This record gives sequence, C-alpha cells and structure tokens, in this order.
Amino acid sequence: MKMLRFRSPSIRSLDQEVLCTIRLLDDSEISCSIQRDTKGQFLLDHVCNHYNLLEKDYFGIRYVDPEKQRHWLEPNKPVVRQMK
Repeated sequence: MKMLRFRSPSIRSLDQEVLCTIRLLDDSEISCSIQRDTKGQFLLDHVCNHYNLLEKDYFGIRYVDPEKQRHWLEPNKPVVRQMK
C-alpha cells in the first residue's frame, strides 16, 4: 500500500471527519472517511477487508511527508497525528 492523502477544508474539532484516500501499488485508490482520532489499524483493516485479505500481518501502509520522506503508518497511533 502506497500513499495516504487527506482532504478536509478545515479541521477544527476533534470529531470532524477527514476524507482519506489510500493509493495502492497498482495506482488504484480506496477512499474512506475517518475521525481525527482513528488509529492506523482501522485503515489497514479497511483495505484488507476491501480485498478480502485474511493475513493482515504481512501488509502495512506508508505515507509520504511534505519533505518526500516515506514513513510506516503506526497501527496503534491516530492517523491524523502521524501525518502532521
């Protein structure tokens, strides 16, 4: 799994939803709305469920920061906090 991208006009409250787009290795994309406190495991589960994958331990999600550095998304930490 390749890239995360978020779209939200302005994030002011902790319960506001954020649109998350996940770009896969084949350049296809999966989108979902998440809360600001949603953990990385939710996104991994969402992608694995979309493809009916049972063995989730073999997969992970990376994101690219503003300096073009790639980082693994931590499954037990909030997604939005990791992307800052």
